This record gives sequence, structure tokens and C-alpha cells, in this order.
Amino acid sequence: MQPGREPLRSIAEDLRDLDETDQAIERLSNRIDAQQLRVAQLKRDRVDANTAEAMLENMRASVKQLVMHRALVVHAMARRSAGRTRADRFQGGPI
Repeated sequence: MQPGREPLRSIAEDLRDLDETDQAIERLSNRIDAQQLRVAQLKRDRVDANTAEAMLENMRASVKQLVMHRALVVHAMARRSAGRTRADRFQGGPI
């Protein structure tokens, strides 16, 4: 999601998106923790851990994408909120 590229969504939709994204980040963080333990165990057992390490890197990249998505949603909400605040000032509405 890029600010200004999507039709305006309601605050409820944005908040729901943020909640779902936060839950996905939490679940993936737990999976990353478990995968790190697996990699460590494989290395202790002197087993090839290349595939497990590649999976771990993919998980980390996914979490990075989720965090970036979350930041874009927050940014879009802030821009819309700031735009409404400016419009309210010019129209004599609440600040």
C-alpha cells in the first residue's frame, strides 16, 4: 500500500488492517524464534542446516515486509488525519 495510490479507506478498515498485520508479525516472530532453535539444534548435531537457514532468512524478509506495510498504513492514516485537520481549520471546524 502506498499513500495516495489507493482509494481512501475508512479508519475502521485501517485499524482492522493494522490489527491483522500486528497479529501476523507476532505469529511470524514466534515462528522465527522456533526456526532459530531448529537451526541451532541442526548445527549442534552437525547436520546440514542450509535449508533451515534459508527458511529463516525468508521469514525475516517476510517480517520486514509486514513491518513496512504497517508503517505505510500508519503513514496514510496520519496524512489523511493531517489533511482533515487543515481542512477543518479553513472551514472553521474543530481542530
